[in-house]
Amino acid sequence: SSSQLLLQGQSQWQPLVSEIVYNAQGQIEREVSGNGVQTTLTYAPENGWLMERHVRRAGQSLQHLVYAYDPMGNVLGIEDKTLPVRYFANQRIDPVSRFRYDSFYRLIEASGWEAGAPNQGPDSVGRVDPAALSNYRQTYRYDDSGNLLELTHVGAQNHGRQLQAARYSNRCLPYRDGVPPTEEEIAAAFDARGNCLALESSRTLAWDLRNQLCSVTPIKRESGLNDRETYVYDGGGQRVRKLRTLHTGARTLAAEVRYLPGLELRADSGTGESLQVIIAQGGLSGVRVLHWDSPPPSGANDRYRYGVAEHLGSISLELDQDGRIISQEHFYPFGETAFLAGDDMIEVSYKTARYSGKERDATGLYYYGYRFYAPWLQRWASPDPAWAVDGLNLYRMVRNNPLTFFDEQGEEPHSNSSLTTAAGIYDAYKEGYNDTDRQLPFKMMAEITQNALNFKTNKAPPSVLAKTEDKRFTLRHYTVGNKGEAPPFMEIASNFALVHRKVKTLGAKGGNTNEKDWTKAGNSAFTFFLLAVDGEVNERRFLQGMTHYAEYDLEDDKALEAALGAGFAEVEFFASPDVLDPRHSAKLESVPMVKGRLKDLKALLLGNSGISPVQVGRMDSRAMLDTIDRAFGGSLEIKLPGSIKVQAWHKKAMVPRVGRMAA
Repeated sequence: SSSQLLLQGQSQWQPLVSEIVYNAQGQIEREVSGNGVQTTLTYAPENGWLMERHVRRAGQSLQHLVYAYDPMGNVLGIEDKTLPVRYFANQRIDPVSRFRYDSFYRLIEASGWEAGAPNQGPDSVGRVDPAALSNYRQTYRYDDSGNLLELTHVGAQNHGRQLQAARYSNRCLPYRDGVPPTEEEIAAAFDARGNCLALESSRTLAWDLRNQLCSVTPIKRESGLNDRETYVYDGGGQRVRKLRTLHTGARTLAAEVRYLPGLELRADSGTGESLQVIIAQGGLSGVRVLHWDSPPPSGANDRYRYGVAEHLGSISLELDQDGRIISQEHFYPFGETAFLAGDDMIEVSYKTARYSGKERDATGLYYYGYRFYAPWLQRWASPDPAWAVDGLNLYRMVRNNPLTFFDEQGEEPHSNSSLTTAAGIYDAYKEGYNDTDRQLPFKMMAEITQNALNFKTNKAPPSVLAKTEDKRFTLRHYTVGNKGEAPPFMEIASNFALVHRKVKTLGAKGGNTNEKDWTKAGNSAFTFFLLAVDGEVNERRFLQGMTHYAEYDLEDDKALEAALGAGFAEVEFFASPDVLDPRHSAKLESVPMVKGRLKDLKALLLGNSGISPVQVGRMDSRAMLDTIDRAFGGSLEIKLPGSIKVQAWHKKAMVPRVGRMAA
């Protein structure tokens, strides 16, 4: 596979990529760029995670990144073996970054290296002494909603900060001179739709009716001649024009960028520069070709810049058409620049694609397509336009896990190293697995879904429950007996348990679980049940072939103890629709779910089904079951952790009544 580019007025095609080799999973294993630079990638055979990325030119190593992960695919460390161990200011600086997470897989500590001289912020370019480095350590503290409250930075740079979250929302502002903002100040800093109106006191933001950022004013003057950056969008919400105006004592300077498919037109009235930037994707590398209509600053025109991206898209190296390094940039986890250097100050200043491969505007904001990101705050400047696909905190950046997740358009995080196969999940949890452990299935589910599930815990009050004392709530698990006979086994085992006992192989069909239950919902260690009210069970397609069922009365403590063991009173369940239904699977965060003690199942289901106290006393069993089922998308499932003992199998009636399944 190859890719070439022919510029107007030239007769010779320029290769962007001359060779790409893929593995059986469709991952790139080897690539040769048009500048002769070879990139090889090594993946873990058991899960496909990237383990090494080696970039070389003519036998010289330009970058050699080695990755380490925890069992869930969170990045624990990145080492660049190309860089030497360095010593500066009584420190040993290893070219290694390390990361630590809390139980929600939020990044809580990062360590690595940064520019050793103070005041080398994200805008610093040009010559930086490669030996003048320093170690750093950052720690992060969040509230329960995932808002960053405090960043502590220990190192040569000064990037620590504190933020204050609003009492009743996830809107936040940073402290000023050590003083937290008041509720009134936070409210005034956002419009009614949650868009940020001020980054700091001196930088204001304006938004249009489509919640698109239309201008940023970095400097306000009493004369009204404010410096400003304005943006124009197309009908699809993508930016097509950026105009920055600067006012001096004598004149107004304008710098404009027009964005076309595969092309940027840049003009600067202050310097007289007119520049066309051709943008192409050459395999792993993004290629930018700079063609000046005005005199080129370095004398040479049609400059090729090959971007070398890290595992989540951040451009850490830029190479020219001969494979020489133009710029090197190293990032803190959430996107601020820790180190930026290059041999030519002018060449470095033309770097456009940076953190996550996105453009960083002069305002300091990164443009992602549908939103703008403020890396120094670790937050988006506006709520998620896709709403709750990334949880209920609409300002949170990639689940506060920026080494594992990336966001392509500002809507939803993605990961290249999450547990994506049933085999990978089984390998991660098989050690010490016990199918009577009632806590592990919930832990597995939380980790596999990255805590994306939102459980409701509302209970119907005792006065409502008193009106349902005549209603018998039971759980049923259906199965198939051989030739109509009762099944010979007396235990309902989870899919994980069946694989662990070698009764079932990964990828085999049958039962209530499949590959997506392992990878999408994390349900593999649960057993599945339907709710029955006075023997009424709602129709399900899979019931048509079932012959027997086991039933569990929630009021029968003796039977529950026999099924679940001595600790039955504390066993928890969760209830939800079929999360693999296309109506729900795309947005797990918004799927209606309840969780609590099994003994409280009736109270929890009634408390979250919208049945009023007046209605509950008038409903018959069928109406009550249907109402509860509708509250869960018409496909209510009850899931119990681990394996469940069976006391007896009951024969299912083979001809149910229309619209219902009778016992």
